[in-house]
Amino acid sequence: MTLPTFICVGAEKGGTTPLWRVIGQHRDVFVTPVKETHFFTRHYHRSGPVFYETYFFKSHAGEKAVGELTPDYMRFAEVPGRMKEMLSPGVKLIFCLRDPVKRAYSHYLQCVRILEENEPYPDAIALEKERVAQDYYNGTRRSYLGGSLYAGQIRRFLEHFPRENMFFMILEQDFQKNRDATIGRLFDFLGVGRDPAVNLEVPSTSLGVPQIQFVGKNDAVQIKTERGPVRLPAGAIVFRTGNRGLDRAIFHPSRETAEYFRKMADSLGQPVPDDLEQRLYREHFRADIDALEDLLGRDLSAWRR
Repeated sequence: MTLPTFICVGAEKGGTTPLWRVIGQHRDVFVTPVKETHFFTRHYHRSGPVFYETYFFKSHAGEKAVGELTPDYMRFAEVPGRMKEMLSPGVKLIFCLRDPVKRAYSHYLQCVRILEENEPYPDAIALEKERVAQDYYNGTRRSYLGGSLYAGQIRRFLEHFPRENMFFMILEQDFQKNRDATIGRLFDFLGVGRDPAVNLEVPSTSLGVPQIQFVGKNDAVQIKTERGPVRLPAGAIVFRTGNRGLDRAIFHPSRETAEYFRKMADSLGQPVPDDLEQRLYREHFRADIDALEDLLGRDLSAWRR
């Protein structure tokens, strides 16, 4: 069967997209054309290994290393057990980790872009436990703080897989500053060695804060369509995310939609206060960084406040 020999399990907003673009160039590495399969969260109980193999890995052409990258796998407690049940015990796991305070806010902005969030950031953080209790899957998807508590998530995988099957990439230290050496170590970890054809200079996936424009009666706002440029009427809403595939223009928004975007615009106009970042670090992440340093044997002082 063509099932993964490696999986990048997260963390979301930790550099998994540029990593996917790099490792997929290797002649002996196959990664799924669609980066995130979400098989072990969304599809596991509805579809078995035959679906997983024949749908996501149907383009495999004999490459030695076969894998996928779904960065929300880390957040779901049931995923490590499901992987152990279906995959070879020798499957290799990749963890991409980023400054937890910055990752949490970047994750929040991503949920804003895909219209899963329009609460102000401080309110969204305060709602985290309640959301998970009310709707486990969607609440966990919006676990901004929980998604940055790496030590506990990694320990869940260690209950099912040996430490030597795990590769840890610290975004700031390993991918941004020492990319060549890190990717070389990763290819060795995957058992494929270096490939000189691999281009490490992939486009950045860093996106800014989304922008919302409410078109007034005197505004001349045009958008490009398949039929050419079209002028938007007064009352229309333009939502620019930084990712063209997620941008939207709503010509005649309903009252509910207009209120949704006005609330979002109010919250996005407020920068994250420094004291909030400091408080999040002290109350949520300082102890976890201590634990992660012990777990990985890495110096993570760059993450400290």
